[in-house]
Amino acid sequence: MIDALPMMPEWYLLIALLGLLSLLSFLWPPLRLSWPVFGVAAAMPLVQAGWFAARVTFAHAPHSRAARIKLRMVTAWLHLLQPLARLWGRLRHGLTLWRRPAVVGLALPRPWLANIWSKRSLSIDERLQCIETALRAYGALPLRGGDFDPWDLEVRGGPLGSARMFAAVEYHGDGRQLLRIRSWPRCSAVAVALTLTFAALSAGAANDLAWDACFALGAVALLVASRTIHECAAATAAFLTATRKIEWEEKCDEQ
Repeated sequence: MIDALPMMPEWYLLIALLGLLSLLSFLWPPLRLSWPVFGVAAAMPLVQAGWFAARVTFAHAPHSRAARIKLRMVTAWLHLLQPLARLWGRLRHGLTLWRRPAVVGLALPRPWLANIWSKRSLSIDERLQCIETALRAYGALPLRGGDFDPWDLEVRGGPLGSARMFAAVEYHGDGRQLLRIRSWPRCSAVAVALTLTFAALSAGAANDLAWDACFALGAVALLVASRTIHECAAATAAFLTATRKIEWEEKCDEQ
């Protein structure tokens, strides 16, 4: 399990974050404690790549020692590039913090409840499929909850923030049905941890009157917090828009 960590693309983001903290140690000396951690994190992929390159067996290995060493160095280099290539692909096509979420806009990230009367008697699974169809039409990618999860659908505004939804139906006779939809925003554990960590470090730097480090660390905390709110707002807007579409369709059916 631990051996797989340096091969994850996210490991290189951790190295970059530790490198930032290490550079800020020139402005605030207590951050020098991050240097050993940064060194270990940066060395782990190098050691692992060298270890794998030394153990690999080539089907048609060259006869000269220099050529074999060169071949193993190329293998180690490719081993290091593979997570970086995956990270670059994710940054360009999916997991980047700066990518604009493919949803309809922004809404205040808050819990909300909607009650929709309907003359159609549909099961909860059919209702969820309708909501999923509406969400995909607006560019969102809903995720289904498990059998024991207290939520039915989730839309991610990004890697830091999302929104979840729970739906239930009540049957009132004469074919009438009450659809109840409850939604709430959700911050990821990574977003909370990063915001609190950099905010605490900023407060510590301010206590030591290291204002340059205080402003830099505070800016990172503010950036992460604002991005998290933005992603929660985008996911909330997706659920609101899909719910309003269903509500409008139900009103048209009654007319």
